[in-house]
Amino acid sequence: MALKKCKECGHEISTKAKTCPNCGASNKSSFSTAGIVLISFFGVILVFLLIGNWSDESHKTSYVGKKSTATSQDKPYKPTSPKFEILEYIVNTPTLNIRSEPTKDSTIIAKLKMGDSVYIKETENTDSDWWKIKSLEGYVAKKYLIAKTAIGSAKRNIEIIKFNWTNSYGIAKFNIKIKNTSPWDIKDVQFVLEYFAPSGTPLGTGKETAYITIPAGKTKTVTVDEIAHSQATRASVGVFKAKWHWEASEMNLDL
Repeated sequence: MALKKCKECGHEISTKAKTCPNCGASNKSSFSTAGIVLISFFGVILVFLLIGNWSDESHKTSYVGKKSTATSQDKPYKPTSPKFEILEYIVNTPTLNIRSEPTKDSTIIAKLKMGDSVYIKETENTDSDWWKIKSLEGYVAKKYLIAKTAIGSAKRNIEIIKFNWTNSYGIAKFNIKIKNTSPWDIKDVQFVLEYFAPSGTPLGTGKETAYITIPAGKTKTVTVDEIAHSQATRASVGVFKAKWHWEASEMNLDL
């Protein structure tokens, strides 16, 4: 039991006693517990009010200082002009006229043919049906051009229809019938040749190139010879790579 001295006579009494048993004086504190809690609560509120008022004044001062000094960040935003690529396109028609103006009635100043390359600047040809050719004062009809990146690999357009072969003492001779399924000429077709024993065991591979041009949509039979394993009795043929005819001839008539 906690004890304390009576404030009147000094006699030790219990802190829970209502009166002093020695002198009869009251043992009540000058402040009740509820009063202490209430005072603490209002003290906390006062502290928060003072902090909030200081923060608001600091914000106002900072804002005024920023408005009084103009910086580059205060200026209106002006977007910069985007940088556009120079794109390469391929002529997708037998003959394409280059005209002096973006109309079909203007003067023809030059001609392009199927597979020729032209370079187009995107910024100069937004939604127009006529595209201006880079480094040349002329226009071509957009619908007759196709992006080179959209064409893909030439070898994907070579179809092997059939082949036959002979192996005479290790000298293999192939007759291969192929078709160009694209609308452009293809040349320099390289074949990959695989050889197998009667049991099916692989006996090696080789590559041979036929330096020919296969016109668009046409079929052609080519002959290639190669040194093979003398025991090979079976073979397979595939297309390893090929070139569009403009890749080899580098036709860039607008440069």
